[in-house]
Amino acid sequence: MNTAHSRLVKRHSGVRALIVFILAVCCSGSSAFAQEVTATITGIVTDPTGRIVANADIKAQDLDRGTIWPTHTNASGFYTITRLPVGRYEVRVVSPGFRTAVETPIELQLNQVAAVNIKLVVGSASETVQVTSEAPLLQTDTTDVGTVIDARTNVSLPLASRNYLQLTLLTPGAVTVQPTGFQSGQNAGQVARPEINGNRFDANSYLLDGMDNNDAGSNYVAYSPQPDAIQEFRVLTQNAPADFGNYMGGVISASIKEGTNSFHGTAFEFFRNDVLNANQWMNKLIPGSIIPRQKLRWNEFGGTIGGPILKNKLFFFADYQGERFDFPRTTSTISVFTTKERTGDVSELVAAGKTIVDPQTGLPFPGNVIPQHSLSQSALAIINSQYYPTPINGLLQANAHNTTAVKTDSDQGDGRLDYAASVKDHFMGRFSYSDMTVPTVNSFALDYNPYNLVSTWNFVTGYTRTISPTLLNDARLGVNYVRVGQNQTTSNFSGDATSLFKIPGLTTSFLPAMGFSGGYVSNFGTKDSVTDNYDTSIQYSDVVNWVRGKHSMRFGFQGWRIRTNGLFNGSNGQAGSFGFNTTYSGSPETDFLLGLPTNVGVGNLGSVWGQRNNVFAGFVQDDWKVTDRLTFNLGLRYETHTPFVEAHNDQVNWDPQTGIFELPGQNGNSRALYNSYNGVGNYQPRVGVAYQLMPKTTIRAAYGLSSFMEGTGLGLRLPGNPPQPIAASANYSALAYPTTTLDQGFTPVAVPAGCTIAGLESAAPNCYKGAIIYSWDKRVRPAQSNQWSMFVQHELSPSAVFQVGYVGQSTAHLTNAELLTQLVWDSPGVVSPSPFFAQNRPVINQLAYIFGTFAEAHQNYNALQTQMQGRLNHGLSYLLSYTWSRCMTDSQGFWGEGGQSSAPSAWWQNTYNPSGENGACYYNAKNVFTGYVIYDLPFGRGRQFGSNMNRAADAVVGGWKVNVIPTFRGGFPLTLSSNSDHSGTNSFQNRPDCIAPPRVLHKQTIGNGFYGYRWFDPASYQEPGAGTFGSCSVSSVYGPGEQNIDLSLAKTFAITEHQNIEFRSEFINAFNHVILDAPSNGGIDIANPDGGTIGQIKTSEGARNIQFALKYNF
Repeated sequence: MNTAHSRLVKRHSGVRALIVFILAVCCSGSSAFAQEVTATITGIVTDPTGRIVANADIKAQDLDRGTIWPTHTNASGFYTITRLPVGRYEVRVVSPGFRTAVETPIELQLNQVAAVNIKLVVGSASETVQVTSEAPLLQTDTTDVGTVIDARTNVSLPLASRNYLQLTLLTPGAVTVQPTGFQSGQNAGQVARPEINGNRFDANSYLLDGMDNNDAGSNYVAYSPQPDAIQEFRVLTQNAPADFGNYMGGVISASIKEGTNSFHGTAFEFFRNDVLNANQWMNKLIPGSIIPRQKLRWNEFGGTIGGPILKNKLFFFADYQGERFDFPRTTSTISVFTTKERTGDVSELVAAGKTIVDPQTGLPFPGNVIPQHSLSQSALAIINSQYYPTPINGLLQANAHNTTAVKTDSDQGDGRLDYAASVKDHFMGRFSYSDMTVPTVNSFALDYNPYNLVSTWNFVTGYTRTISPTLLNDARLGVNYVRVGQNQTTSNFSGDATSLFKIPGLTTSFLPAMGFSGGYVSNFGTKDSVTDNYDTSIQYSDVVNWVRGKHSMRFGFQGWRIRTNGLFNGSNGQAGSFGFNTTYSGSPETDFLLGLPTNVGVGNLGSVWGQRNNVFAGFVQDDWKVTDRLTFNLGLRYETHTPFVEAHNDQVNWDPQTGIFELPGQNGNSRALYNSYNGVGNYQPRVGVAYQLMPKTTIRAAYGLSSFMEGTGLGLRLPGNPPQPIAASANYSALAYPTTTLDQGFTPVAVPAGCTIAGLESAAPNCYKGAIIYSWDKRVRPAQSNQWSMFVQHELSPSAVFQVGYVGQSTAHLTNAELLTQLVWDSPGVVSPSPFFAQNRPVINQLAYIFGTFAEAHQNYNALQTQMQGRLNHGLSYLLSYTWSRCMTDSQGFWGEGGQSSAPSAWWQNTYNPSGENGACYYNAKNVFTGYVIYDLPFGRGRQFGSNMNRAADAVVGGWKVNVIPTFRGGFPLTLSSNSDHSGTNSFQNRPDCIAPPRVLHKQTIGNGFYGYRWFDPASYQEPGAGTFGSCSVSSVYGPGEQNIDLSLAKTFAITEHQNIEFRSEFINAFNHVILDAPSNGGIDIANPDGGTIGQIKTSEGARNIQFALKYNF
């Protein structure tokens, strides 16, 4: 363990001690825990003539636990019972002169407001009128927008890897560019995240039992409970009440099951094997050279149990899940240098249509062979070493194999206690834990072997006190701890890169990453970009619920303390990188053989830092039932985010306004070095109106303002500045020959050691030379989203509703990255220095880059959203959704994704022309249809057909269930890239010229000896002229869509009335539709457009996977 890592472990050890202490305090002594209260029953009690009945006694009883929640109607005949745990209820009404009225069973869902209006019948209270009732699907009292996935749906639908977050995509407005990303392990950093209503995928808020469940560093979900442990979850997508904050996308709120008065549980085993699966489309591209399907051994096993410790008083629930996700040695194709190329003979590239020239003369090499004296000795040492694969065929692409083995071991579990100490006092507590390791081994030695790990602790405790029938207080405390370690590289061969490959100045024993753009060969080497983060958030809240007259009010305070301890080596990693493209010779392969990189990134051994900040919020929410048909939801939230400070003041900021470095706490600077935002945007109104136009039709409209402070990950944080260990970089444009070569290594660009505070202030070269500097604008602030919606909802039957509506969002102050060292483009071929260095020109001559973080980006979203929902009726339940949307932005955000969208650049092509960056959000799919259908087939004992059949027949034809998830979606927009910086401004995001309207070819087969699809016509594009920017706009062409159906069949075998065994067959991508990945967005070849890589598709998402499961339920 290195010194930096040891310091990091010491920093976070106190957090574990804190969690253990809190858990011990809450679990010791006589106190037990109370129920999670997350739903409301409200209504009006009237007599037979319709007059209100005041002071009627009302009791809501939890049918599974026996807990009673009392209240009474007020002078307006109105009652509300808040903070009820999810479950089945009976509502009993007693009033003198009337018969006792009982409504049952009422099934409450997460955050639901269930309207239960009761009409009394004249008579004696000893007489009872019981009505079989269900909570209505029609929303008459709330204006927020969202979708609930209940326990039955959650465990019934086919889920690869049983990741419940995949079901968030059933919500209107939710999409993902990584369909198979939800099939990975269920822990932080290992799963995809939905983009909801046009928001970036890191703008969601994840809650578990009402408390924070986010990885503070990158805003992944911290802990993902297994489906059998989830009571239900809700995706709140628009116009949340004032209780919710620190989000712009969706609020994804899940609750863990509670114990009941009877013992319930399950034991399960899920199984997948590659022999059951279809082969990937991309493995069958080359005729006569089909790659076998990827090896797979996948087992997921575990169980749940819950029940009473003291009936009607104390309950427990516990679960465990283990996952052994093993990809044994699996072969994939890669592209390597051909036998001729390894001697300097580039004639095969010329034959394929490439124009190859000697950059010294601008003329072709004699005989298309590079002279020996011009070849890079380091390049020859690499590709002729025993560690670099030899070709297996005569192709320029797909001419070698790499065998990869990946293994995921994961263990997780939950433990929960609920205690009803009295009718007025309820306690609850839950602790969750998960641990996952993911080692990878490659046969291609120069790909090295990354190792990832994730560990999570999540704890919640709460106390609910009913002060009076109309006044209730709920207090909670939550602690969320996540460790994410990624890319902890190991080598599978002995020796170091410096001695083996003759590259001087390396910072580790690994070969730096060698990247190739616009050519044929695959990347290799490693940046060794180690991150090891320990993120902790401590949340506390207190909410008072008060019912007065027709007002149901909530007042509350919430606070978060966020601690992020990190070990990060910068974007270049510990080992660094060399990048090659077509800049000098016309092909990246030839540039590599010449040793001429376009960019060089110097690694460092990283520094340990700990950033801290707080979020404070107070709110008031008034749900005012003006009449039995009209409800106003009125809320106001105040939310403030304190800036990030470094725990030991080990951060420095470069102020783009003054051009000087600022130190924390000195010369009037704050510790954070940027300002805390305190303005009108901290006040966030939430206003809505729900009107019941007819008994079966409602109109709901709402407006709200919410804010979210993006974490920006780790790559742009201020602790990465000198005098801390820093990385360096150099980027060379097409207008200038590189000042360093591969044979010179990092020596010419490495930052000299010995930088001090004094050196920083005096602009000493050992602080600046070749350095990458990070700058945060002092006006950085939380982004703010204005949200509005209008929906019409109609009840088709007591078990089915349909709604159609309009959703809109307009967001300002989104965080965006800007390259402050970019030169100013004045005219073709004429540039001038960056205006940010007008007062400090000597510094810019030494620096590599300054990466600025600002809050200047915008985004807007408009959508038509429809949904039809059917509650279980005659064995059928369903949810079907369609969304048409348009999302526009001038910044694609920090995070690039792959899959069906090429990773967008976080940078603008021209820092000084942000209006030229406006385009469709990279995750904007215009048309999306999705949903689910769950159908218990009507055959067998107790069902419509054969209800009295004998057990032998029932064992064959009875107990069957079919579950389907259909997904049909259009493609995502792509932003094209050119091969190099033709503008001469050192731009990071270079686009080509569009010389004709985009022409989509869809699935035209690539010719000229290459295999795959050509998605769009490359003849529409060309490299920009020297000294100019590309004319293509952002998001100028759309990629392939998705047509997919996931299907499962389940058969239940009854053992006793309360026990059964369920066998399941699940088919992920049941009909094996090819789900194409995004086409290449770069690689233009002017001489031979058909030979360039732009527009090519040669990879795909997952083919059909089959998994079997066996479950024992009791």
